[in-house]
Amino acid sequence: MITLDDIVNVIVNVSPVSVAAPEFNTGLILGPNATFTGLTKVYTGVNDMLADGFTASMDEYKAASLYFGAAKKPSSVVIGKWNGTDKLADAIAACRADNTDWYGCTIAKSGLQDSDIQAVSEFIESAYPDSTHFYTCDDPSIFAEMQSLGFHRSLGQYSTLTPNAAAAALGYAMGANVKTVNSAFTLAYKTLPGVKPEAIDFATLKSIKDDNGNVYLRRGTNRYSFEQGWMSDGTPFDEVLGLDMLSASLQNSVMDLLQSSSKVPQTDAGVAQLYGAVVTPCESAMTTGFISPGVWNGPAIIDLNPGDTLTAGYRVMSEPFINQSQTDRDKRLAPPIYVAAKLAGSIEHVIIQVNVNR
Repeated sequence: MITLDDIVNVIVNVSPVSVAAPEFNTGLILGPNATFTGLTKVYTGVNDMLADGFTASMDEYKAASLYFGAAKKPSSVVIGKWNGTDKLADAIAACRADNTDWYGCTIAKSGLQDSDIQAVSEFIESAYPDSTHFYTCDDPSIFAEMQSLGFHRSLGQYSTLTPNAAAAALGYAMGANVKTVNSAFTLAYKTLPGVKPEAIDFATLKSIKDDNGNVYLRRGTNRYSFEQGWMSDGTPFDEVLGLDMLSASLQNSVMDLLQSSSKVPQTDAGVAQLYGAVVTPCESAMTTGFISPGVWNGPAIIDLNPGDTLTAGYRVMSEPFINQSQTDRDKRLAPPIYVAAKLAGSIEHVIIQVNVNR
């Protein structure tokens, strides 16, 4: 039989499978009681943990109960193993290397020393992939020290009544991050099932907030509120999360383009391809409500000036290739691409004036 190939030659090219971007919706609980093989293991609920040898009296189980008890329930948790003799920061680092799926971590152990908390936070600041640290403390004095150290990726919760209380906030954060239309969220004023509200006065609350700490308390007669949802440096958690997600999506989208294309030429047409890869994550951030149209009040960037309106919530810019140096061209570098994005922000304080006429 003579084939048809010399007349009609069909060539099938299958594009490579895109690498999934991090989900940013799974937490790690580190504790000393795990007996499973390896450093980490994924569970979808506390019943799975009981079936695997954990007991209701163990810190990991108690923390996971708070984690899965969140109003926005997460789908899974990673339990990490700490043998008790290793330093906590070393144990977290080992879990980070062993499992890259988790985003936020918390330590399921009462009576942590401030030095342990700070050591974990120091590691988390530069960990890869991007990570965050939720910690519980029963002495609010640590907040001032954490603030002075400028930790951008640590969120501390004061609690004298609920051990591992920060696991509940972590659970809400991971469960709420569903990435659907208008799903962007903040941690401010959320309820944390299983966490007992602290009985504190206004002066203590102000002191905690001034030092960028967080606390769960009762407002009014029967309203419970987590306040304020800030990292140690004063950045709202939702901004840290949203920017981490946008950064990871941009990296993966551009890398997908570079891998799937025969080549991206060093021309304005090639930059246009890069633009397309950059726009997709920005549109996703628009869809969730993390960024929105608004007035740009940042520094001038190429043709964007303070006072200009970002009608799409973002603008993608770069210099034309004609301005590129020969050195950069020889290195096969693209002209720097700039993304100006306007955060949607969040209303967390309201003033209402009532005028009454008789």
